[in-house]
Amino acid sequence: MAVTFNEVNLVGRLNRLDIREGLSKAGAEFVVATFTLQINDSQIRVENFAMKLNKSGDLTGGYKAINTLFEEANALHKTIKVANAEKAEEIINDTIVENIDECTAIKFSNFGSFKYCRLEENVYVNKEGELVRNIRITGCYPNRVDEEKVEYVPKADWEISGVVIDVPRIKADEEGNESMLVKVMFPTYQEEWQDRPASVVLNEITVESRDVESFEYIEDNFTKGSIVYLNGEIIRKVERIEMESVMEDDNRGFGRKLEKKPIYRTKIDEYYSLLGGWILEEEEIEMTPALSMDLWSKAKEDKKEKEEQMLEDNKKPIQKSFGRSEVKQPKKGGVLPF
Repeated sequence: MAVTFNEVNLVGRLNRLDIREGLSKAGAEFVVATFTLQINDSQIRVENFAMKLNKSGDLTGGYKAINTLFEEANALHKTIKVANAEKAEEIINDTIVENIDECTAIKFSNFGSFKYCRLEENVYVNKEGELVRNIRITGCYPNRVDEEKVEYVPKADWEISGVVIDVPRIKADEEGNESMLVKVMFPTYQEEWQDRPASVVLNEITVESRDVESFEYIEDNFTKGSIVYLNGEIIRKVERIEMESVMEDDNRGFGRKLEKKPIYRTKIDEYYSLLGGWILEEEEIEMTPALSMDLWSKAKEDKKEKEEQMLEDNKKPIQKSFGRSEVKQPKKGGVLPF
């Protein structure tokens, strides 16, 4: 029996929904929706992309699903940014509520090859010219949970199967709490269809166990090169912290004291909590097309070539215009008084 190789299942209340409309290079309209689901103490973000029209000129099912939730679902916040707009518009209507318990429960799940929620690697080059990798959650066809028929049970589960690509290692936080890190390469699979052959895209993720009792098993079994099945829970806790500021001595000087507003920073504790897993049997690997090493060999070459091209493109100098530049005079009143 084939094993699960890349699935996420989420059930949470709609904290916020941010919509961005856009146009492709060919002029086709699309929409990107970012759902932020409150799942227990975590705020999990899911990206949902959909073209607006199909080849027949009708609205796509994906677009309808996003639009319906944007118009009808209750949330704490909603924004929309139309194509070519400088900034997003904050929505204020009857669907904006004050309490998270009043927000609509949303479900992202998996069914067949068309309805999915999964982990995908996002790779880019930073200002220092280095490759940066992170994991994002993408999904399609979200559903509302009918709480009159089923009990609302929050869920933020992930499952992957892949190859351990580094030796498991222990890290400690500022308070000395230890966790075990396991780095895994896992696939996103595309089935064969008509003239298109089956293929995979390879992703890298580091999952984390904070259960000290599991450390020995992980070190002994999840060795580099082993093919494993892993599962766990997505954690993303967002905390708003007031920063400490130096207050003036009340006895200094004379006269009034100006009241200053507190300054806050956002602390995010985000990781993929490893809760279970095991080494896959040879039969399980053979029955899972996404784990075909023939497909992986081609995918590794494509991945390497793409990343090398990204680094090369980043080295190219920015083309500047030629000729005399216009010297703009400052507007009246625009000069600082010192």
